[in-house]
Amino acid sequence: MKRLWSYLINTFEVNTRQSKKKMLDFANDHDARLSNYLTDPVILALYTVFHAQLLNYRSLMSKRTAVGGSQKSLTQELTSLLLQLRTTWIAFWEGKVRNFFPEGSVQDTAIFPNKRKPFYEGGYDQRINAVQALKDSMEPYPQLADTMADVEEKYDLLDAAREVQRQKKSAVGANADLLEKSRKELANLMYKHLGTFMAMHYTNPTEVEKYFDLPMLRKPVNDNDSIFNTSGTVEGGFTMAIALPKKLQLNANGLFTFTNNSDLVELQFFFSTNPSAADNTVKVTVLPNETGEGTVAEAGWSPGDTYLIVKNTGTVTAEFEVQLMEAVEG
Repeated sequence: MKRLWSYLINTFEVNTRQSKKKMLDFANDHDARLSNYLTDPVILALYTVFHAQLLNYRSLMSKRTAVGGSQKSLTQELTSLLLQLRTTWIAFWEGKVRNFFPEGSVQDTAIFPNKRKPFYEGGYDQRINAVQALKDSMEPYPQLADTMADVEEKYDLLDAAREVQRQKKSAVGANADLLEKSRKELANLMYKHLGTFMAMHYTNPTEVEKYFDLPMLRKPVNDNDSIFNTSGTVEGGFTMAIALPKKLQLNANGLFTFTNNSDLVELQFFFSTNPSAADNTVKVTVLPNETGEGTVAEAGWSPGDTYLIVKNTGTVTAEFEVQLMEAVEG
């Protein structure tokens, strides 16, 4: 295979191919450098087109963060409903059926041919469809009309949650395609700029470096560094301090998603410079089996805070999940 001459390779596209965050950081830097030379009409023309495309890229990056966090929250809502199906609803329905038809009877077997297995195993859609099948299997029995109505109500909750989650997943995919297209357009514009600046400074090529931060372009950057996910447990009446990763560059517009997986107790989340902090005037309280979302400033974060504190206000151990995301800054 004939190798492409190295000078014809778009280094901006190649070096940001694995990291949308690197493109954002590098493009922001290039945009700022161009803005220092807008008295030059050639650079002004380049900047005008580039800045408009960069604004589009920033918007898509923000949507990726927001939509991704929202999808995670919606998935948690769906899994919470499925957990209730497994731990509460199915036992309740079994009890109602067996008030009329003993376990193992012909009618019981017709209604629960595979007992609880369809509600415990399989993907989201399989378990939701099992609830619909259960409702249909009760129709021949008038004495189960109230129970059938309850099953139908729960099916509608599951089906609605699944549909919203499915739509959000589709939105994530569409945003990813647009974001990748925008990344390539920025890379092509910078490649064009490189040619223009090489022509402008062909007698002194080192001048070209004032428009680009080449060490930043070569530095390995992982998109995962901009998102922090963790989970854990905190005992009743105690607090837990989570050290924030140094690579996570939070600011006031960063986003949080706090999930309380407990059935019984409230959890409080707040930021601190001190891992032993017991409280904060600004905090987020999340009720049992609920999720809170917002900006980290709304959860009490300020520059210098390096710990997230999780406080259990109850008397039993509680499980939690945390997601923190950097904001897109211009």
